[in-house]
Amino acid sequence: MLNKENILGFIADHQEEIDELEKELTGITNENVINAVQQRLSYLRDNKYHYELQARAWKLID
Repeated sequence: MLNKENILGFIADHQEEIDELEKELTGITNENVINAVQQRLSYLRDNKYHYELQARAWKLID
């Protein structure tokens, strides 16, 4: 459950996975795998954005 105590952890975890997937994406040649990774990245970026909005609303980040 999302709350003030764990939201920053969710943001950090999402950023870590985003960074890892972006690094791996450069070496992938299979089109299906590329599409799957891009979909996962889109999901993570969208969620991270919403978590950041909530963290700003709670004044946890600027």
